[in-house]
Amino acid sequence: MRKKTKTLNKKQKERLKKQLSDHNRRLKQEHRHSECLTFDEYVKYVYGKVRKTSGSSKNHYSPKSFYRRQTQFVPSHNSGVGNTHKTVSPKYSGDYVKGIAVMHKSNLVPITDSEQAKDIAKMRR
Repeated sequence: MRKKTKTLNKKQKERLKKQLSDHNRRLKQEHRHSECLTFDEYVKYVYGKVRKTSGSSKNHYSPKSFYRRQTQFVPSHNSGVGNTHKTVSPKYSGDYVKGIAVMHKSNLVPITDSEQAKDIAKMRR
């Protein structure tokens, strides 16, 4: 024999209506409009009277065949020759900077005289 379903009092109905609106709002935000429930369906869902469907949604669309446009094959032009020129890298031509030193880790510092070179060589952490 089946159990009789309990009748809901006013407080329970109000609580379930609020939960239903929250449930449906969340589903709509996730673009799952087809899964929204009515009040009776939601009551059955909450009290375990309805089994969930197994993985497939109601409105799942799968095309029978894929459309492929018929076009002629046009090969790309490959002459093997590029059209760009190599850029000349800039070089320092002055005489103010004597060299470059590493101060800490990878901090490169320009050296302008021998006194700076000695100071950086003596620095320790």
